[in-house]
Amino acid sequence: MVDDEDQLRRLAIGEFRILTIHPGSPQAAVKCSARIYRSFTRCPSYEALSYAWGDGKDHGIVYVSVDKERGDDPVSKEDLHKVALADQMRVYRYIYDNLTSDGTFSGCTRNCENALRRFRLQDKPRTLWVDAICINQKDKVERSRQVQIMGHIYHYADRVIVYSGQAENPKWTNLLSPSYFQRLWPVQELLHAQKIRLYYGNSSIDWDVLSSDYEAWKRDVGPMDRCSTAPTAVGPSDFFELRRWYLRQPARRVRLTVEDQREHERLSSVGRLDKSQLVTILRMTLALSCKEPLDEFYAVHSLFYGELYSNIWPDYGKSLRDLHEELVKIVGLGNKEELRDLLNLRLRLRLAR
Repeated sequence: MVDDEDQLRRLAIGEFRILTIHPGSPQAAVKCSARIYRSFTRCPSYEALSYAWGDGKDHGIVYVSVDKERGDDPVSKEDLHKVALADQMRVYRYIYDNLTSDGTFSGCTRNCENALRRFRLQDKPRTLWVDAICINQKDKVERSRQVQIMGHIYHYADRVIVYSGQAENPKWTNLLSPSYFQRLWPVQELLHAQKIRLYYGNSSIDWDVLSSDYEAWKRDVGPMDRCSTAPTAVGPSDFFELRRWYLRQPARRVRLTVEDQREHERLSSVGRLDKSQLVTILRMTLALSCKEPLDEFYAVHSLFYGELYSNIWPDYGKSLRDLHEELVKIVGLGNKEELRDLLNLRLRLRLAR
């Protein structure tokens, strides 16, 4: 057993981990390896997982080993330490797996383990980005740095795969889980995605197919677009419209020299919205929830470019009051009062949930 302090060094700005799920039978333990990269154009192709963490008290088990070199830039031995990968409830246990070198147990929710089992292949590895494992959730500085590039992670993924759970009830109505579509984080995950596929049990469907035929599909399977237990609930059709609206915003094109390419990729925004649209996006996502108050902006931060992206870096050591004041200062005179009212409304809704 290793101590909590014996951790993988903190990811630097612009760095990220990618997870390789090793092949195995459906009943076998989930075993993965993690490697650090600094360039989205030089890392291997990967898919990004979008899912609800589920009950934080229901823990799963995933074994993770750490490669001894950075994926696109080898590092010195002095920089190499054991991994510290955290679960949602801050239960940190690090246990050597004697069957693999530097094998490490990583606490995660049962839903995360189920997702990895669902997407694991039996005959070859599969490369994924999974937030609960690729980010050290215990380290606020690392979390802040990773949220800064979250848009890049989902933008550069070959595909975003949405996990809606196991098929305990094999009806297709459960594919579009209210627990997933009432969360705020999926907004940036789905809006930045190049391609999206939704999975429920052994069934799956492309996002664009479902989006284009949704009304007819809903008539066939029955009503389930909105969750009747929540007065401000949203459903999949709201996400379909939000993605269509976002993709209608002009994508920015920046001409770069070869020397600038790598730094631009790491630190510039991939977002399409400017600061004048902050009130719009906050209103459109008003009914969505997240665990931490700061995430009510951080979860949509990557959708913006310009001052909102470059001048407000995610910082989990910041107070909510300070974040609100920074937002109000940046948006300009025309939207200040409306933004203040909206931020206060979001706070009241959070307290009422």
